[in-house]
Amino acid sequence: MLFFCNKMQRMKNRPFFLLSSLSMVGALFAVIAMSLVNYKADLKPPAGFASPILALEFAQTNATINALFDRTKSDTLVRYDPSDIYFKAQFMDTSTNLDYLFILAYGSFMLFFALQCKRIGEKHYWLAITFALLAAIADVMENGMLKEIFGLVADLKTDFSMYFSPLHFWTCLKFFSTGAYFLALAPFFWKSNWLGKLVVLSATVSIIFWTLASFWKPEYYADALFGMIFLAFLGAMIFGLTYKAKGVAD
Repeated sequence: MLFFCNKMQRMKNRPFFLLSSLSMVGALFAVIAMSLVNYKADLKPPAGFASPILALEFAQTNATINALFDRTKSDTLVRYDPSDIYFKAQFMDTSTNLDYLFILAYGSFMLFFALQCKRIGEKHYWLAITFALLAAIADVMENGMLKEIFGLVADLKTDFSMYFSPLHFWTCLKFFSTGAYFLALAPFFWKSNWLGKLVVLSATVSIIFWTLASFWKPEYYADALFGMIFLAFLGAMIFGLTYKAKGVAD
């Protein structure tokens, strides 16, 4: 009984530890699964992009989609195999389905982290909850647009223009809401420790790169935007593993 009480007290002293642990495991599982499927798809990112996934998310021309799936033509020869394109599209559709697990992992982390902040008396948690829900909803909607595009690719269609505007909207909303989430909790992160400051700085820079990627040159800034978002998440999860309520000893 004493052991159980000590365990409960320790969990209370470290309010984000269990959440961060479970979220990291779930996110890692989803990322590994998606990476394996993406490897099989073997998409070729266009110039300026390091990640084919980001090139898809920020795609605004048919040429970008066709280049990603290597649907290139010469004057005398069609240089692609339709069955190969079909399987590439199917692999990307499967990867998108796996991404819902990733959304569940990071969305749950964001939501429950904000709720824990409420429990320990931090302000602006409601704003963080709003951005957490917006980020997850936008990601789900973005996936819906991508799945529609993959369906057209599998059918050997070449015009995807009807999806570019909603895809761009949901992609931009997803990345903005994610960066804004961490900034909503910036006072708590900043005053806590150096990891918290890293989270705030990463989120701040991500908003700068978000502006550049969304409204100017995604091929130059989308990968940098994702890098800053990734760093903010990583910092927040490690922060959650190490954070200890002030004035409490283990």
